[in-house]
Amino acid sequence: ENDYGLTIASALKQITYENGIEISTQAFYSPQILDFHPIIKNLANYEERRQKLVVKRRLLAERDDEAAALALKRLENLQTMGDVPFDALLIADGGKTLQSIAALLPYYDIDPKKIRILGTGHWDMSRIGSEPALVGGWFAAPSREGRREFMSQYERVYGKKPPRLATLAYDATALAAVFAQREKSNEPETKRYLYELKELSASQGFRGLDGIFRFLPGGFVERGLSIFQVGDRNDKIISKAPQKFINHVD
Repeated sequence: ENDYGLTIASALKQITYENGIEISTQAFYSPQILDFHPIIKNLANYEERRQKLVVKRRLLAERDDEAAALALKRLENLQTMGDVPFDALLIADGGKTLQSIAALLPYYDIDPKKIRILGTGHWDMSRIGSEPALVGGWFAAPSREGRREFMSQYERVYGKKPPRLATLAYDATALAAVFAQREKSNEPETKRYLYELKELSASQGFRGLDGIFRFLPGGFVERGLSIFQVGDRNDKIISKAPQKFINHVD
């Protein structure tokens, strides 16, 4: 329940509409919240599904025949009856919050083997697969190939790993340096470096440490992202980041 969450919700609404996909439910929470039980329980429609199982067991027990006994036996290890009202779940968060949420999914009978768990760039962190419920999940994030050398060099120079957003600062500085070389005035006393907006918003975009990117007319940045699948130890790329933009921006 913050600007990031609302932005993700808006983007999700637009892309699902364009692709004929229905958003069955959404859940927002305060960034300061510590107890996610009520939110996940409600998201899973747990009480209704639990009650459905209780009623089914009672009806079978009342029948008192062999077929009912076998059916009752099959229900022994179930927590609920019936499916959750969605095929995929997007969790737009990371860090400890993501781990807390993910741990509660199987607790409230949201089966990650049946439901595709999806994430954003917040999932781009080491050992995310240490939480079993996230294994097999998909998330979109910049390719890691371009920034590996930068991270190694940074660590050699400063003795510590760079903040995740350091690549953005590096790309911004590098881009500014490129444009600064295009001198538009020959007057030494008024030496200025200028560039036009159309150069910054060129459809072909630019290549940075996190892959290709370009500036859109509305003030947003579009990036070419990879899609990763979470593994027990390492994530694997299931869709490589594009090397160029194929569509033009007006």
